[in-house]
Amino acid sequence: MLSTSKKSNVVTFLVLAVLAGAVILEGGLICYLFQKMNHLEAKISDKAQVSSPSPRVGPGEEVEKQIKRGKRQDSCTTGSPGPTGPPGPPGTPGTKGMAGNSGDPGIPGIPGTHGSPGPAGIKGDPGVSGGVGPPGAEGGSGATYTRWGRRTCPTGAQPLYTGVAAGTGYHEKGGTVNYLCMPYNPQFKGQATTTHYPNGIEAVEYILESFPPTNGKHLYEMPCAVCYITKAATFTQVGRYECPQEWTVEYSGYQMSDHIHGNRGGRTESVCVDGEPEGIGSSSYQGPAHITLIKSTNRGLPAAYGNGKIITCAVCSR
Repeated sequence: MLSTSKKSNVVTFLVLAVLAGAVILEGGLICYLFQKMNHLEAKISDKAQVSSPSPRVGPGEEVEKQIKRGKRQDSCTTGSPGPTGPPGPPGTPGTKGMAGNSGDPGIPGIPGTHGSPGPAGIKGDPGVSGGVGPPGAEGGSGATYTRWGRRTCPTGAQPLYTGVAAGTGYHEKGGTVNYLCMPYNPQFKGQATTTHYPNGIEAVEYILESFPPTNGKHLYEMPCAVCYITKAATFTQVGRYECPQEWTVEYSGYQMSDHIHGNRGGRTESVCVDGEPEGIGSSSYQGPAHITLIKSTNRGLPAAYGNGKIITCAVCSR
């Protein structure tokens, strides 16, 4: 067991060693040594008290010891920061933060260039057949007629061609029975002539003496025009210059045929000649085919026809 004097010597030695090392060591080491000294002194004191009780220390001496210890502790001032140590291990990942607010829309980008056309697709299946549509409007095939005595067609009719009326001469026994509307621009095929007694045709002359409504067309040649209309039907009404109800008058005039005094062995057809006929050529007699007025008689006709009245006519359409 150490005596009080030995304890004091040990303490003194340690204090001197600490003070000597303070010249060389940093403040942190000095503080560490002071702490060890206090700890060692406390242990020595405790052992001394256990092995042999020392004389009772007065309050003044105990206070002085505590003051000395406090001074050694107070001399442990904080030194300069040491060098930065190596990085520590990664910490535990933190919890996921809350979602941030949506940012403002960006500026639209520049449109890209057009791409190349893609390959042709596979042909699709045929579609479903449509239903039968409603019937269309009834169409007309149209109709034609000849306007005898004029070179033009009435308003609303389309002229197909104009020409001159022709037929077999009044002195011939053969030839045509009907009147023909011959165009001004004829065409011929193959051999144009023959000596094998062909039938001849001649221009038709008006025989209209003493009949003022025809405006002195006596001995003039009669013109004609073939006309087309989009209506379905036409007919010639003989004995009237008006058409039945719902029918349209294309033109009206007088029914005419060959002269009664002709030398022909047969008769010709009769046609409706316009009430205001035109004449072509000259008024000199050429001796061709004739056409003249037809009059009524009292031989079996209704009394309304009378005797010697000029027969009228109208070409009607619908």
